[in-house]
Amino acid sequence: MAERLATDLQASGRAVGRRLLLELEKRGIDPALAESVVTDHATDPAPVLRRVLQQKFSDYDDSRAEQRERRRVVNFFQRRGFRLGTILDVLRDSTEE
Repeated sequence: MAERLATDLQASGRAVGRRLLLELEKRGIDPALAESVVTDHATDPAPVLRRVLQQKFSDYDDSRAEQRERRRVVNFFQRRGFRLGTILDVLRDSTEE
């Protein structure tokens, strides 16, 4: 159950990294098992972030975004556990495409 939940949360972009660990523990998964599952499911979050960016913010253009919109998008991904560096890299790359 823990592995399936971790896979679903991570694939959908709802939780990665530390946030994934917290979500598993919140749902009653033993902390040691949750840590093991998160470690086993550690993958590059950039492709997930790109997909969620395209689905949720399809009209977002980092080069034209105002500060408020950029903060809103960055905060959205940070709340889901994505690291700031990864977020900024993906946002910059999405503008170049």
